[in-house]
Amino acid sequence: MRSLEKRNHENRASLLYRRAFNHAHVHGDFMKRSTAQCSRKKLPINSE
Repeated sequence: MRSLEKRNHENRASLLYRRAFNHAHVHGDFMKRSTAQCSRKKLPINSE
């Protein structure tokens, strides 16, 4: 029973860590993507 509680606690901790990591990762990708799109939109206008 104690091992089960320990496992649940570890799973909960890893879940919180994973959720925070995924949120930071997604936010970082979104920022990179938006800046990349802005630079891509500017490039054709400058080349034309």
